Amino acid sequence: MKDELEGILSGDLLKRALDESDHGIVVTDPEGTIQTVSERFVELSGYSASELVGSNPRLIRSGQTPDAMYRDLWETIRTGRTWKGAILNRRKDGTLFLDRESIIRGVGRTGDRACYVAIHRDSNVELDLRLKIAKAEANYQAVADEIDEAKSSINTLVSFTKHQLGSTAQSLIAAMEARDPYTAGHGRRTSLMIELVGDELGLFPQFSREGVRFGAILHDIGKIGVPDAILLKAGSLTGPEYEVIKTHPVVGFDILSLAFQEDEILRIVRSHHERLDGSGYPDRLRGPQIPDYVKAFSVCDCFDALTSSRSYRRALPAEDAISILTDDALTGRLDMSAVNAVRRLWKRGVLGDVKALPVAA
Repeated sequence: MKDELEGILSGDLLKRALDESDHGIVVTDPEGTIQTVSERFVELSGYSASELVGSNPRLIRSGQTPDAMYRDLWETIRTGRTWKGAILNRRKDGTLFLDRESIIRGVGRTGDRACYVAIHRDSNVELDLRLKIAKAEANYQAVADEIDEAKSSINTLVSFTKHQLGSTAQSLIAAMEARDPYTAGHGRRTSLMIELVGDELGLFPQFSREGVRFGAILHDIGKIGVPDAILLKAGSLTGPEYEVIKTHPVVGFDILSLAFQEDEILRIVRSHHERLDGSGYPDRLRGPQIPDYVKAFSVCDCFDALTSSRSYRRALPAEDAISILTDDALTGRLDMSAVNAVRRLWKRGVLGDVKALPVAA
Protein backbone atom coordinates (compact mmCIF):
# COMPACT_ATOMS: atom_id res chain seq x y z
CA MET A 1 0.00 0.00 0.00
CA LYS A 2 2.85 2.36 0.85
CA ASP A 3 4.61 1.68 -2.46
CA GLU A 4 1.33 2.19 -4.31
CA LEU A 5 0.79 5.58 -2.61
CA GLU A 6 4.34 6.65 -3.40
CA GLY A 7 3.83 5.69 -7.01
CA ILE A 8 0.70 7.77 -7.26
CA LEU A 9 2.45 10.79 -5.75
CA SER A 10 5.33 10.47 -8.19
CA GLY A 11 3.13 10.05 -11.23
CA ASP A 12 0.18 11.77 -12.87
CA LEU A 13 -1.37 13.00 -9.64
CA LEU A 14 1.71 15.06 -8.76
CA LYS A 15 1.90 16.49 -12.29
CA ARG A 16 -1.78 17.38 -12.23
CA ALA A 17 -1.36 19.05 -8.84
CA LEU A 18 1.57 21.07 -10.15
CA ASP A 19 -0.28 22.13 -13.28
CA GLU A 20 -3.30 23.32 -11.26
CA SER A 21 -1.13 25.79 -9.38
CA ASP A 22 -1.23 29.47 -10.28
CA HIS A 23 2.52 29.66 -9.64
CA GLY A 24 5.48 28.31 -11.52
CA ILE A 25 6.79 25.26 -9.63
CA VAL A 26 10.08 23.50 -10.25
CA VAL A 27 11.21 20.30 -8.51
CA THR A 28 14.90 19.36 -8.69
CA ASP A 29 16.99 16.48 -7.41
CA PRO A 30 19.78 17.04 -4.86
CA GLU A 31 22.21 17.94 -7.63
CA GLY A 32 19.86 20.64 -8.85
CA THR A 33 18.70 18.88 -12.01
CA ILE A 34 15.10 19.71 -12.85
CA GLN A 35 12.83 16.67 -12.49
CA THR A 36 9.44 18.21 -13.21
CA VAL A 37 7.86 21.61 -13.79
CA SER A 38 4.37 23.03 -13.75
CA GLU A 39 2.68 24.43 -16.84
CA ARG A 40 2.74 27.88 -15.28
CA PHE A 41 6.53 27.77 -15.09
CA VAL A 42 6.70 26.73 -18.75
CA GLU A 43 4.65 29.85 -19.59
CA LEU A 44 6.72 32.00 -17.28
CA SER A 45 10.12 30.92 -18.62
CA GLY A 46 9.26 30.53 -22.29
CA TYR A 47 11.01 27.14 -22.42
CA SER A 48 9.19 23.90 -23.18
CA ALA A 49 8.87 21.24 -20.50
CA SER A 50 11.26 18.99 -22.45
CA GLU A 51 13.86 21.76 -22.55
CA LEU A 52 13.55 22.35 -18.81
CA VAL A 53 13.44 18.78 -17.47
CA GLY A 54 17.00 17.47 -17.18
CA SER A 55 18.53 20.94 -17.22
CA ASN A 56 19.67 23.14 -14.34
CA PRO A 57 17.65 26.18 -13.08
CA ARG A 58 20.68 28.24 -14.06
CA LEU A 59 19.14 28.09 -17.53
CA ILE A 60 16.98 31.11 -16.69
CA ARG A 61 19.62 33.15 -14.93
CA SER A 62 20.05 36.67 -16.28
CA GLY A 63 23.53 37.28 -14.92
CA GLN A 64 22.28 40.42 -13.20
CA THR A 65 21.73 38.95 -9.74
CA PRO A 66 24.67 39.27 -7.33
CA ASP A 67 26.51 36.02 -6.52
CA ALA A 68 26.12 36.81 -2.83
CA MET A 69 22.38 36.31 -3.17
CA TYR A 70 22.86 32.80 -4.56
CA ARG A 71 25.30 31.96 -1.75
CA ASP A 72 22.73 33.08 0.78
CA LEU A 73 20.09 31.04 -1.07
CA TRP A 74 22.07 27.79 -0.83
CA GLU A 75 23.20 28.32 2.74
CA THR A 76 19.57 28.83 3.73
CA ILE A 77 17.98 25.83 2.02
CA ARG A 78 20.79 23.42 2.97
CA THR A 79 19.95 24.03 6.63
CA GLY A 80 16.33 23.10 5.95
CA ARG A 81 14.98 26.63 6.06
CA THR A 82 12.91 28.27 3.36
CA TRP A 83 14.60 30.92 1.24
CA LYS A 84 12.51 33.79 -0.05
CA GLY A 85 13.64 36.56 -2.32
CA ALA A 86 13.39 38.26 -5.69
CA ILE A 87 15.74 37.41 -8.54
CA LEU A 88 15.94 39.04 -11.95
CA ASN A 89 15.70 36.10 -14.38
CA ARG A 90 15.65 35.80 -18.17
CA ARG A 91 13.09 34.10 -20.40
CA LYS A 92 14.03 32.09 -23.47
CA ASP A 93 13.27 35.09 -25.69
CA GLY A 94 15.74 37.22 -23.76
CA THR A 95 13.26 39.36 -21.89
CA LEU A 96 13.83 39.87 -18.19
CA PHE A 97 11.30 39.28 -15.45
CA LEU A 98 11.35 39.85 -11.73
CA ASP A 99 11.02 36.38 -10.22
CA ARG A 100 9.82 36.26 -6.62
CA GLU A 101 10.89 32.83 -5.40
CA SER A 102 10.35 30.55 -2.40
CA ILE A 103 12.67 27.51 -2.27
CA ILE A 104 12.34 24.65 0.18
CA ARG A 105 14.29 21.44 0.75
CA GLY A 106 12.31 18.23 0.79
CA VAL A 107 13.01 14.50 1.29
CA GLY A 108 12.67 11.93 -1.42
CA ARG A 109 10.51 8.82 -1.36
CA THR A 110 13.19 6.63 0.16
CA GLY A 111 13.70 9.14 2.95
CA ASP A 112 17.37 9.58 2.26
CA ARG A 113 17.56 11.75 -0.85
CA ALA A 114 16.87 15.44 -0.76
CA CYS A 115 15.01 17.36 -3.42
CA TYR A 116 14.24 21.03 -3.85
CA VAL A 117 10.97 22.71 -4.70
CA ALA A 118 11.06 26.22 -6.06
CA ILE A 119 7.90 28.30 -6.32
CA HIS A 120 8.17 31.10 -8.87
CA ARG A 121 5.92 34.12 -9.06
CA ASP A 122 6.19 36.66 -11.87
CA SER A 123 6.42 39.99 -10.07
CA ASN A 124 6.38 42.01 -13.26
CA VAL A 125 2.65 42.46 -12.82
CA GLU A 126 3.26 43.77 -9.34
CA LEU A 127 6.12 45.86 -10.66
CA ASP A 128 3.94 47.21 -13.44
CA LEU A 129 1.28 48.09 -10.90
CA ARG A 130 3.83 49.81 -8.73
CA LEU A 131 5.13 51.72 -11.73
CA LYS A 132 1.60 52.67 -12.71
CA ILE A 133 0.94 53.82 -9.17
CA ALA A 134 4.18 55.79 -9.14
CA LYS A 135 3.33 57.28 -12.52
CA ALA A 136 -0.17 58.15 -11.35
CA GLU A 137 1.27 59.74 -8.23
CA ALA A 138 3.75 61.68 -10.34
CA ASN A 139 0.97 62.76 -12.68
CA TYR A 140 -1.19 63.69 -9.71
CA GLN A 141 1.67 65.73 -8.29
CA ALA A 142 2.17 67.39 -11.67
CA VAL A 143 -1.53 68.20 -11.83
CA ALA A 144 -1.45 69.41 -8.23
CA ASP A 145 1.54 71.59 -9.07
CA GLU A 146 -0.33 72.96 -12.08
CA ILE A 147 -3.34 73.67 -9.87
CA ASP A 148 -1.14 75.42 -7.31
CA GLU A 149 0.51 77.40 -10.09
CA ALA A 150 -2.90 78.33 -11.47
CA LYS A 151 -4.07 79.37 -8.01
CA SER A 152 -0.96 81.47 -7.60
CA SER A 153 -1.55 83.06 -11.00
CA ILE A 154 -5.17 83.74 -10.11
CA ASN A 155 -4.18 85.27 -6.78
CA THR A 156 -1.59 87.41 -8.53
CA LEU A 157 -4.18 88.45 -11.09
CA VAL A 158 -6.75 89.18 -8.40
CA SER A 159 -4.20 91.22 -6.45
CA PHE A 160 -3.23 93.10 -9.60
CA THR A 161 -6.89 93.62 -10.49
CA LYS A 162 -7.66 94.86 -7.01
CA HIS A 163 -4.70 97.20 -7.22
CA GLN A 164 -5.92 98.48 -10.54
CA LEU A 165 -9.47 98.79 -9.28
CA GLY A 166 -8.21 100.45 -6.13
CA SER A 167 -6.31 102.95 -8.23
CA THR A 168 -9.40 103.54 -10.33
CA ALA A 169 -11.54 103.95 -7.23
CA GLN A 170 -9.01 106.38 -5.78
CA SER A 171 -9.17 108.33 -9.02
CA LEU A 172 -12.97 108.43 -8.79
CA ILE A 173 -12.76 109.57 -5.18
CA ALA A 174 -10.21 112.20 -6.11
CA ALA A 175 -12.51 113.40 -8.88
CA MET A 176 -15.47 113.45 -6.48
CA GLU A 177 -13.53 115.28 -3.79
CA ALA A 178 -12.32 117.76 -6.36
CA ARG A 179 -15.99 118.62 -6.90
CA ASP A 180 -16.59 119.01 -3.17
CA PRO A 181 -13.58 120.36 -1.22
CA TYR A 182 -15.50 119.98 2.05
CA THR A 183 -15.35 116.18 1.80
CA ALA A 184 -11.71 116.01 0.71
CA GLY A 185 -9.83 113.39 2.77
CA HIS A 186 -13.03 112.13 4.42
CA GLY A 187 -12.60 108.57 3.11
CA ARG A 188 -8.95 108.42 4.14
CA ARG A 189 -9.63 109.72 7.64
CA THR A 190 -12.57 107.40 8.28
CA SER A 191 -10.54 104.42 7.07
CA LEU A 192 -7.88 105.19 9.67
CA MET A 193 -10.50 105.80 12.34
CA ILE A 194 -12.35 102.52 11.75
CA GLU A 195 -9.09 100.60 12.09
CA LEU A 196 -8.44 102.25 15.45
CA VAL A 197 -12.02 101.75 16.62
CA GLY A 198 -12.01 98.17 15.28
CA ASP A 199 -8.88 97.39 17.30
CA GLU A 200 -10.43 99.01 20.35
CA LEU A 201 -13.54 96.84 20.00
CA GLY A 202 -11.68 93.65 19.01
CA LEU A 203 -13.38 93.40 15.61
CA PHE A 204 -10.25 92.02 13.93
CA PRO A 205 -9.46 89.33 12.85
CA GLN A 206 -13.16 88.31 13.04
CA PHE A 207 -13.63 90.63 10.10
CA SER A 208 -11.20 91.48 7.31
CA ARG A 209 -9.10 94.49 8.26
CA GLU A 210 -8.28 95.14 4.61
CA GLY A 211 -11.91 94.84 3.57
CA VAL A 212 -13.09 97.22 6.29
CA ARG A 213 -10.34 99.73 5.50
CA PHE A 214 -11.00 99.62 1.78
CA GLY A 215 -14.76 99.83 2.31
CA ALA A 216 -14.22 102.96 4.41
CA ILE A 217 -12.12 104.62 1.71
CA LEU A 218 -14.78 103.85 -0.90
CA HIS A 219 -17.93 104.36 1.18
CA ASP A 220 -19.04 107.58 -0.53
CA ILE A 221 -18.06 106.55 -4.06
CA GLY A 222 -21.73 106.62 -5.08
CA LYS A 223 -21.78 110.42 -4.70
CA ILE A 224 -20.05 110.56 -8.07
CA GLY A 225 -23.57 110.25 -9.50
CA VAL A 226 -25.07 113.11 -7.45
CA PRO A 227 -25.45 116.36 -9.46
CA ASP A 228 -23.30 119.31 -8.38
CA ALA A 229 -26.38 121.42 -7.75
CA ILE A 230 -27.37 119.06 -4.96
CA LEU A 231 -23.97 117.88 -3.75
CA LEU A 232 -22.59 121.43 -3.45
CA LYS A 233 -25.77 123.18 -2.35
CA ALA A 234 -25.01 125.72 0.39
CA GLY A 235 -28.41 125.71 2.02
CA SER A 236 -30.74 123.03 3.29
CA LEU A 237 -31.79 120.31 0.87
CA THR A 238 -35.36 119.91 -0.21
CA GLY A 239 -37.14 116.60 0.28
CA PRO A 240 -36.56 115.46 -3.36
CA GLU A 241 -32.94 116.61 -3.21
CA TYR A 242 -32.35 114.64 -0.05
CA GLU A 243 -33.82 111.57 -1.73
CA VAL A 244 -31.22 111.96 -4.48
CA ILE A 245 -28.45 112.13 -1.87
CA LYS A 246 -29.83 108.97 -0.28
CA THR A 247 -29.23 107.04 -3.50
CA HIS A 248 -25.44 107.17 -3.18
CA PRO A 249 -25.05 103.98 -1.06
CA VAL A 250 -26.88 101.89 -3.66
CA VAL A 251 -25.07 103.56 -6.56
CA GLY A 252 -21.73 102.90 -4.90
CA PHE A 253 -22.71 99.30 -4.12
CA ASP A 254 -23.73 98.71 -7.73
CA ILE A 255 -20.47 100.13 -9.02
CA LEU A 256 -18.22 98.12 -6.70
CA SER A 257 -20.16 94.84 -6.74
CA LEU A 258 -19.05 94.41 -10.35
CA ALA A 259 -15.45 94.25 -9.19
CA PHE A 260 -15.37 93.21 -5.54
CA GLN A 261 -16.84 90.31 -3.61
CA GLU A 262 -15.55 91.10 -0.13
CA ASP A 263 -18.53 91.37 2.19
CA GLU A 264 -16.87 94.05 4.34
CA ILE A 265 -16.30 96.40 1.40
CA LEU A 266 -19.78 96.07 -0.07
CA ARG A 267 -21.64 96.15 3.27
CA ILE A 268 -19.89 99.32 4.41
CA VAL A 269 -20.59 101.04 1.09
CA ARG A 270 -24.26 100.03 1.09
CA SER A 271 -25.13 100.17 4.78
CA HIS A 272 -23.11 102.99 6.38
CA HIS A 273 -26.25 105.13 6.69
CA GLU A 274 -28.34 102.40 8.30
CA ARG A 275 -29.37 102.99 11.92
CA LEU A 276 -30.04 100.53 14.72
CA ASP A 277 -33.68 101.63 15.11
CA GLY A 278 -34.44 101.07 11.42
CA SER A 279 -34.59 104.76 10.56
CA GLY A 280 -31.61 104.68 8.20
CA TYR A 281 -31.33 103.99 4.47
CA PRO A 282 -31.38 102.45 1.90
CA ASP A 283 -32.67 99.13 3.33
CA ARG A 284 -34.01 100.30 6.71
CA LEU A 285 -32.05 97.61 8.50
CA ARG A 286 -32.35 97.21 12.25
CA GLY A 287 -29.77 96.36 14.95
CA PRO A 288 -29.01 92.62 14.47
CA GLN A 289 -29.20 92.96 10.69
CA ILE A 290 -26.25 95.38 10.66
CA PRO A 291 -22.74 93.87 11.03
CA ASP A 292 -20.70 95.14 13.97
CA TYR A 293 -18.04 96.65 11.71
CA VAL A 294 -20.71 98.64 9.87
CA LYS A 295 -22.15 99.88 13.18
CA ALA A 296 -18.67 101.00 14.21
CA PHE A 297 -17.98 102.62 10.88
CA SER A 298 -21.25 104.59 10.99
CA VAL A 299 -20.03 106.19 14.23
CA CYS A 300 -16.65 107.04 12.64
CA ASP A 301 -18.42 108.46 9.60
CA CYS A 302 -20.67 110.65 11.73
CA PHE A 303 -17.80 111.81 13.96
CA ASP A 304 -15.66 112.88 11.00
CA ALA A 305 -18.63 114.57 9.32
CA LEU A 306 -19.54 116.50 12.47
CA THR A 307 -15.95 117.63 13.09
CA SER A 308 -15.41 118.74 9.46
CA SER A 309 -16.62 121.95 7.88
CA ARG A 310 -19.44 121.73 5.35
CA SER A 311 -20.93 124.26 2.95
CA TYR A 312 -23.90 124.66 5.26
CA ARG A 313 -22.14 124.69 8.70
CA ARG A 314 -18.83 124.98 10.53
CA ALA A 315 -16.98 122.07 12.04
CA LEU A 316 -17.99 121.16 15.59
CA PRO A 317 -15.50 120.61 18.42
CA ALA A 318 -14.83 116.92 19.01
CA GLU A 319 -16.42 117.05 22.49
CA ASP A 320 -19.67 118.42 21.03
CA ALA A 321 -19.62 115.80 18.29
CA ILE A 322 -19.15 113.00 20.82
CA SER A 323 -22.04 114.41 22.88
CA ILE A 324 -24.29 114.29 19.79
CA LEU A 325 -23.19 110.75 19.03
CA THR A 326 -23.90 109.73 22.63
CA ASP A 327 -27.43 111.16 22.40
CA ASP A 328 -28.00 109.21 19.17
CA ALA A 329 -26.76 106.04 20.88
CA LEU A 330 -29.07 106.61 23.86
CA THR A 331 -32.04 106.97 21.52
CA GLY A 332 -31.14 103.72 19.81
CA ARG A 333 -29.78 105.04 16.52
CA LEU A 334 -26.03 104.41 16.95
CA ASP A 335 -24.00 101.72 18.69
CA MET A 336 -22.99 102.88 22.17
CA SER A 337 -19.92 100.62 22.37
CA ALA A 338 -18.53 102.25 19.20
CA VAL A 339 -19.32 105.74 20.55
CA ASN A 340 -17.51 104.92 23.80
CA ALA A 341 -14.52 103.62 21.79
CA VAL A 342 -14.36 106.94 19.91
CA ARG A 343 -14.56 108.81 23.22
CA ARG A 344 -11.68 106.80 24.71
CA LEU A 345 -9.52 107.22 21.60
CA TRP A 346 -10.15 110.95 21.54
CA LYS A 347 -9.26 111.33 25.22
CA ARG A 348 -6.02 109.46 24.58
CA GLY A 349 -5.22 111.91 21.80
CA VAL A 350 -5.20 109.27 19.06
CA LEU A 351 -8.01 110.66 16.92
CA GLY A 352 -6.51 114.13 17.04
CA ASP A 353 -3.69 112.86 14.85
CA VAL A 354 -6.20 111.47 12.37
CA LYS A 355 -8.14 114.72 12.17
CA ALA A 356 -4.90 116.62 11.61
CA LEU A 357 -4.21 114.74 8.38
CA PRO A 358 -4.05 116.91 5.24
CA VAL A 359 -7.25 116.92 3.19
CA ALA A 360 -5.58 115.51 0.08
CA ALA A 361 -6.38 111.83 -0.15
